[in-house]
Amino acid sequence: MSTSWFIIANPTSGNRNFSKQWEEIQQLLNNKKIDFSFAFTKFSKHEIELVQNAIQKGFRNIISIGGDGTLHHVVNGIMLQRYVKTSDIIIN
Repeated sequence: MSTSWFIIANPTSGNRNFSKQWEEIQQLLNNKKIDFSFAFTKFSKHEIELVQNAIQKGFRNIISIGGDGTLHHVVNGIMLQRYVKTSDIIIN
């Protein structure tokens, strides 16, 4: 899974036009033949749990889609996990 990306998306952040943006993002990733899995946040700080689960499953490449708060919680989840060295994780 080292070349796969895990996307954590907060559908309630930004201008609430998420569904259209998400379609465009998926289309771009598929056109570029980028392997990815994803999860949507469902509650406050859900990103922490999602990123830790992704890391535990073998993902090392993470994409955060949302605002500053989404990114903040993703980074916190990476820093709090104890599965791999944080330097082994790429975040975009």
